[in-house]
Amino acid sequence: MKKNFINAIFLFVLLSASTIANAQKDYVVSLTGDTLIGNIKAPLFGPLKFIANEAKQKVDISIKEHLSYYTSKDSTAYIAVSIPLKNSPVFLQRLENGKVQLVVYYITHVGANGIGTSQTFWYAIKDNGKPLDVKASSLLGSRKERENNFYGIIGDYPELLEDFKNEKSYSFEMIRSYIKKYNYYYKYLKK
Repeated sequence: MKKNFINAIFLFVLLSASTIANAQKDYVVSLTGDTLIGNIKAPLFGPLKFIANEAKQKVDISIKEHLSYYTSKDSTAYIAVSIPLKNSPVFLQRLENGKVQLVVYYITHVGANGIGTSQTFWYAIKDNGKPLDVKASSLLGSRKERENNFYGIIGDYPELLEDFKNEKSYSFEMIRSYIKKYNYYYKYLKK
């Protein structure tokens, strides 16, 4: 009986510590660069809500007050980006982070018949500069322009650019893998 009681207490302490640790994994970064740890919730309607660990009041996650946020539930970071398709900055999912960041923008259209279509646009951001359109599932825009944008981004390393061109593939996966390679080159090989 005593052993069961001790096991129950141990399990309770372990679960409590786990709950506290999970609550501290989400974060937002304010416009001033402060990182606030807490919990992000997605209400049924309206913007995402954030409650800091030491606060009692929920606040909206908004472009006007935040640079980025991270949700531990799906291990995803979102950053505020100004893209040509939108008149004001939007939060986009960051797929890769480094000297070159890769972000994705999704558009979903639902027709009158209830059938939906979606489009995907990938933007690369080098040195926190202007986002450049590098890949899209849409027929809008020029594929040649997107390729030239991408070549300009990885062109600091001519051997990497040559390898990419030799792949003869301009798929989403290939672009992402070469951004990973570029960031690796920059961080570990040749600065």
